[in-house]
Amino acid sequence: MAAAPRGLPTASCYKPLAQAVPRARHHPPHQKGQPSPQGAASGDRGGSAHDVAGVAVPAVVLGLVGVGRHRRPRSRRALRRASGQEAAVRQRKARPLREGSAYPAKELCSLCGLCDTSHIGRVREACAFLGEGMSRIDGMERKVHGRQRDLESEDELYFGVAQAILPLRVPPKERPEKRAWTGVITRLACEMLQTGRVDAVLC
Repeated sequence: MAAAPRGLPTASCYKPLAQAVPRARHHPPHQKGQPSPQGAASGDRGGSAHDVAGVAVPAVVLGLVGVGRHRRPRSRRALRRASGQEAAVRQRKARPLREGSAYPAKELCSLCGLCDTSHIGRVREACAFLGEGMSRIDGMERKVHGRQRDLESEDELYFGVAQAILPLRVPPKERPEKRAWTGVITRLACEMLQTGRVDAVLC
């Protein structure tokens, strides 16, 4: 029988995997605070072997191919992606409208500023001029004020439920120059917020 050429493997090199890799030994479970016998023998965290289909395969190999270990997401973004929270956040937030674009309410828009923020995706449920809009106010007035607006009163028909509506005039000397606002309403709103009479103020 002729010898195999130099550099080529001989038949003795081809051994079954079960004979080439020793089977894993069963060690008693180690307690917390004591070094693992498998880790002490191997010198690293991947030195233990796992029994796969009757063949002992080192844990390092399993870690490379992604078998036997499940890597937990490390970052908060990965955790949100795994739980589906990131998709919900993306659905709520969107890019604001570009400058000069038409607003969803068109000519009825009061320029509240919601469409200029990332919460423009919720404009249909927040805007009074889209969808059901103003029709929801009838039920909200009864819930908040205890009664609906008086349709016979012109003031309540325009401003809503009110106890009294009084005109306010500022003397020309005390009025700020070249300004359309006087700051009176803002001051009243701040006072009502500080005293706890209202929860919020909508302009």
